[in-house]
Amino acid sequence: MTYFSFICNTAYNMVRRYAVKLDLYSYIFYTLTIFSSSPIARLRIMAINLAQGNTPMTDEALPLKCTVSSYSVLKSFVEYEITVQRGPFPENSWKIIKRYSDFNELNQKLIIFGIMHPLPPKKFFGNMDPSFIQDRQLGLQTFIDHVTQDPAIANTLLIQSFFDPSHFLERMHEEALEYISMQLRSEPKWQIVESLKDFGWRQRKHYSLARSKVDTKMSDHILIMVENGPDISLGERELNSALKTLCTIQHPYIYPTTFALPCEVGALILRELNTEGSIRDYIYKSKPRSPFMKKYGGKGRTLPIHEIKKFGRQIIEAIIFLKERGFMMGHIHAGNVLLQSDVCKLTDIENSLLGLSYHSRHYVLNFRKIQTLEAEAVYNVGRLLYEMTFGETLRAGAIESLPPATPPQIRALLEELITVTACKNGMPLLSQLLKHSFFEDCSIPISLMEKPALKVSTKLKEALKLSIDNAEKRLLSEQKSISHARRVSKAQERSMSEEGKKKRKKDQIKQLKEGEAEEDYPVSSLLATNSPKASNQSAKHETKDNNNKEPASTASSIVSSEESNQTGATDDRGKLLTSISSFNKTGLNKADTHDRSAPQL
Repeated sequence: MTYFSFICNTAYNMVRRYAVKLDLYSYIFYTLTIFSSSPIARLRIMAINLAQGNTPMTDEALPLKCTVSSYSVLKSFVEYEITVQRGPFPENSWKIIKRYSDFNELNQKLIIFGIMHPLPPKKFFGNMDPSFIQDRQLGLQTFIDHVTQDPAIANTLLIQSFFDPSHFLERMHEEALEYISMQLRSEPKWQIVESLKDFGWRQRKHYSLARSKVDTKMSDHILIMVENGPDISLGERELNSALKTLCTIQHPYIYPTTFALPCEVGALILRELNTEGSIRDYIYKSKPRSPFMKKYGGKGRTLPIHEIKKFGRQIIEAIIFLKERGFMMGHIHAGNVLLQSDVCKLTDIENSLLGLSYHSRHYVLNFRKIQTLEAEAVYNVGRLLYEMTFGETLRAGAIESLPPATPPQIRALLEELITVTACKNGMPLLSQLLKHSFFEDCSIPISLMEKPALKVSTKLKEALKLSIDNAEKRLLSEQKSISHARRVSKAQERSMSEEGKKKRKKDQIKQLKEGEAEEDYPVSSLLATNSPKASNQSAKHETKDNNNKEPASTASSIVSSEESNQTGATDDRGKLLTSISSFNKTGLNKADTHDRSAPQL
């Protein structure tokens, strides 16, 4: 640490003690950030702003949707404008400018990890041609869709910093490591050995390998700095009490925590390094310490039914144990369940305490019947069972029907948890899930039937309950917002379609009127031309008025026949007008007419 960073740290503690409620508080540390490159100052500014509500929390669990909206041709290169949206709400969007060379550099980094996605090829001549640029724009859109929808890399720092550079810096893990080293001054028993940069998928969760300074024979540990999430609602005292309680949990299906300390941006968690890895490592046959992008590419193996039964029941029993004591474990996925001597153990329970969003939360926002954290946990258990059954993660919120290759023993259970019908009707309770016929013949070894232990104070239970209520309120509010946005979108589509129909109807009426106006001219000229001849030829038989009725009636019949064929083609109208103009009455036989329209007295 530099001397100026030490001054920043001292000034921080002084202002925090005497000027917490002053606006000068944030201003001082913004100034320190400008004149200092200290990552410690930047992290603390972030903590201050989050506490005061000045900076919105970015939910990294929400997926990115990127669209190449336009391009600009400059002197010697082309810039592509990309609209990026995080999550389902359009207001959470921004624009970035990228060149083809930026995408090529990103692709080269992915190739290092063995990840291949289609990128438009280079072209040295004619690369400024408009048709080529448009084709390249479509190719870049395909490349973006692949990398943002691939679960193995979509949430990695490489992708997040490329499309969201304002919230995810490439050096954020290095800065976090410096912050962790400073915080460990209060724990002289431990030292940082190395940084595990690509250990997990969360970018606001920083992993380091730690060892004991006192006992050299002690196994290696994982030190995790977890930053607060959008659902954080516990106060400083409540969070400190909850983290201390977390270290006292004794349960055969919950992985123990060595120590947990709160800090300005979240918490520091220390656990023993599990060399066997997680269920996901077991499915993909990967090493726990390998980079995240290398571990889970492609498709893994399917687990036998007896292992799915055993692992599933152990996970459900651990969740029920936590729920009965006020803790709600919603972060259920294959990476958060460790394997130790063929026994499942839940980990990362602090995620719920610190308000982090779980990975599949954006799917739950589309299902109004999943409104509680218990229902969310059941839904995530269903996704975990699917991954163990098919060897890959479920890439959708729900499925219409299960694949034909689904084992018959687990088909009924999966249909109750991850199908579209089940998600629309609601999830079963955890107690009901444990009593399902799929887990009936799953026996528990005698060695694991020890009595679990966890004591939670009354005040902490109340604080945890309030935290759960706040998280459920946020979930319900976002579900309502999405539902309202869908209704508005559908209404706009209907109104637009009705307006389109009205406009097309008006255009048709206008065309018909214009056609009738064109037809009136030859008909009137025909009447003017033929009426004198008709009056002279019929002067011996009828009066002048009666002579005028015949051509009038003829013209009216012609017009009525023309109106009956309004839907005909324009060529047919022209032929009809030509025949009317060339009509000659001299070839007609004379006929005597008797007018009987007058009333008889």
